[in-house]
Amino acid sequence: MILEDLYTQQLQEFGKKASDKGQLHSYIPYYAKRMKRDATFLEIGATPASMTMWRRFFTQDVYAVDIKDYPAPAGVKFLCSDATKQAIVGHFDGVLFDYIVEDASHLIEDQIETLHLLYPNLKDG
Repeated sequence: MILEDLYTQQLQEFGKKASDKGQLHSYIPYYAKRMKRDATFLEIGATPASMTMWRRFFTQDVYAVDIKDYPAPAGVKFLCSDATKQAIVGHFDGVLFDYIVEDASHLIEDQIETLHLLYPNLKDG
């Protein structure tokens, strides 16, 4: 199933609690053209809807982080934590991600700190 279809499906499934990845941000077409399904993925700023969409799209491990403690769908490794804090680093020891999507606070200083902390976990390429 292609990413655009999965996004539409989660809109129908979750209604008002659906992910804003394709509405407010409109990144779904960009992701669909560039992301390979056979990849390890981390989303910062996850929701149950977005976790469900990513799990259905990616064939490898899907990880998610949010400051709200959400129930994670089967196949998603969820962590309730602040991705701008040093403690996040220890949770991903030995894990390398093909993609990290940072969609949490939307504050540039938080995005820079998250990049600083998790960049060592990003695969080359």
